[in-house]
Amino acid sequence: MPAVMRSELAPEYRVYLGVDKHENDELLKVAFPDDWWFHVDRHSSAHIYLRYEGAHSGPDGVESTVSTAVTTPEPPDIAAAVLEACAQLVKLNSIEGSKLPRVEVVYTPVSNLTKSAQMDVGQVGFRSTREVRRVRVERGKSDLLRDWLRHRTECAVEDMRRERQDRDAELLRARRAAARRQHQAEREARERHQREKQERSYDRVFVEDAMTSNREVDENYEDEFM
Repeated sequence: MPAVMRSELAPEYRVYLGVDKHENDELLKVAFPDDWWFHVDRHSSAHIYLRYEGAHSGPDGVESTVSTAVTTPEPPDIAAAVLEACAQLVKLNSIEGSKLPRVEVVYTPVSNLTKSAQMDVGQVGFRSTREVRRVRVERGKSDLLRDWLRHRTECAVEDMRRERQDRDAELLRARRAAARRQHQAEREARERHQREKQERSYDRVFVEDAMTSNREVDENYEDEFM
């Protein structure tokens, strides 16, 4: 089963690790779109998924565990210590990379990964190379990585699948709520525009009536002196 790691040193993050290429494929299916994916460049290695579980700030300042973006949520920036630990972890789980003094690690949002039927088990591609980032890491273990390894446990893919389904449902509710708010705002804008248009029309009628009344007064005044 895939491994999951947490640490009190970075409690807002969770790390998933596939132990073989088959688990790597399974993890890709249940990962969140805004998870980060890590792999050693040019060498075979485990696939690591980093998940941020902190609160996202919405446009109204209200915090939620789900981004309020209508489209796919943007992955949050990674804290420097967490990025280093992830790079060290994926290097440690590379047969070739673990023997080298330093390697380059690539990482990208899960939403940037693609998988086609022609690809081998465990193989992935990128939708856009511009979304792929790189970091160089040397041999070593940070305090965070050591703590992750101490708290490593197994997790069932089925549990992760249910979590993904729950997340998708929550995102759908957020999108629908955002659509309702937008529809309400557009309707209020139309109504406000209509009221302003009517008020301008009333003002114009009032001015025309006033001009007519003034002309009648002038005519009556002239008649009296004829």
